[in-house]
Amino acid sequence: AAYRRRRRRRRRAIALNPPPSVMGKAKTSESAAAAAALLKDGAKDVQEVDLWRDTPLRYLGYANEVGEAFRYVLPALLGASYALSFGYVAGDVLDKGRRAFVAQGRRLSPTVVVGSLDCFVWQTLASVLVPGAIIHKVVDAAKWGVAKGAPGKETLLRGLVSARAVPVMAGLATIPFVVEPIDHAVTVAMDATVRKAYPLLNVQGLGSQPH
Repeated sequence: AAYRRRRRRRRRAIALNPPPSVMGKAKTSESAAAAAALLKDGAKDVQEVDLWRDTPLRYLGYANEVGEAFRYVLPALLGASYALSFGYVAGDVLDKGRRAFVAQGRRLSPTVVVGSLDCFVWQTLASVLVPGAIIHKVVDAAKWGVAKGAPGKETLLRGLVSARAVPVMAGLATIPFVVEPIDHAVTVAMDATVRKAYPLLNVQGLGSQPH
């Protein structure tokens, strides 16, 4: 009986003050678990990176706005800039359609078709047509303003430089200020119109999200 009591006391002492080796193993296990969790979260983050939305490739959608800014200086650039922008739109639509197709069990469901069309309409309006039209008007207004304030003959060279440079700078300076408001406006407009019909087509999960 005395022997059993001594063994119980020894077990309690070990439990209250574990040896360094035991503590080291516990800490190692905790560190390994934490590392595994971090790796898992990191892999998830990598998987969620959208090539068309979360990388510099996104700026191709604004190529036509740069083309509009240079339309009177480098007119040949305008067509190429629109080709780049619409190429970006097509790439994003194909990517989102493929993802939806896989998520739907490789079935061409209404969600795949409508989701692809929704992405195409949103990107065409928000990334190409609306901002392109705004930059076009800004450049025209700047060109008209420079022409109205044309200098005399003694400053003809300086006037020519201003007539070419001011509209370009005005157009380029406007781009950063119109991108986000246009994205939001197009999203709100589509939510209030065409997207209201999506539930009738058995399509869920679209709307109130910029593409």
